[in-house]
Amino acid sequence: MERVRTRLRLKNEADHLRKTQEVVRATFERYVSSSVVDQLLRDPSQVKLGGNLQEITVLFADLEGFTGISEKTDPEQLLHVLNEYHTMAVAVIRDYGGTVDKFIGDGVMALFNTPLLQADHALRAVRAAWRMQSTLATFHQQFEPLFRMRINFGIHSGMAVVGNVGAPDLMNYTAVGDTVNLAARLQQMSFEGRILVSSATFERVKEQVVTECIGTVKIKGRSESVLTYEIRGLKP
Repeated sequence: MERVRTRLRLKNEADHLRKTQEVVRATFERYVSSSVVDQLLRDPSQVKLGGNLQEITVLFADLEGFTGISEKTDPEQLLHVLNEYHTMAVAVIRDYGGTVDKFIGDGVMALFNTPLLQADHALRAVRAAWRMQSTLATFHQQFEPLFRMRINFGIHSGMAVVGNVGAPDLMNYTAVGDTVNLAARLQQMSFEGRILVSSATFERVKEQVVTECIGTVKIKGRSESVLTYEIRGLKP
């Protein structure tokens, strides 16, 4: 009887592990690189799917002038161009260990330091933005001049609630909170391909990047102004 109980316990543990791995795969395989998924499957305990308050870095990237171009472009051609930009952005974000949270029209939202912890999450986000910006000239060679759009960035680091959000039958792994809102506002303030970061992100990356202080700026919906910096390069 003891051997039977032991076998039943091991079977229950194996079934639970298999179900957990299925949930992890279904949640993350579309948003992160395959290597991250493999690591999570080896140890699903590394991620809390129900919701967790933690520090993250949020990156927003948006195409400049896309709305105007969409008014005078064939929809099928426009969708092809947009998908090419998104494909490039997703590849870079994944290369730096980021999680592609969602596409918002012509924009992309990405998270760093989740689902796997990353001590250098702010630097990863900045490096991803810089790589997209610095390789854009080569990327643009496939398009006629009309579709050679700049990418504007906003990056902020702070606390957020991370986990599955939505209805029981339709969920999305995402982050919610003021940290996300501030990153989005910084991106909306950016123009001509600038990478704008908050002072919170700046403090985490200042030894590795070249910056220019923009000064304190008023952010819509916030009572306090935010000290903002522009990333001008990476130090060797």
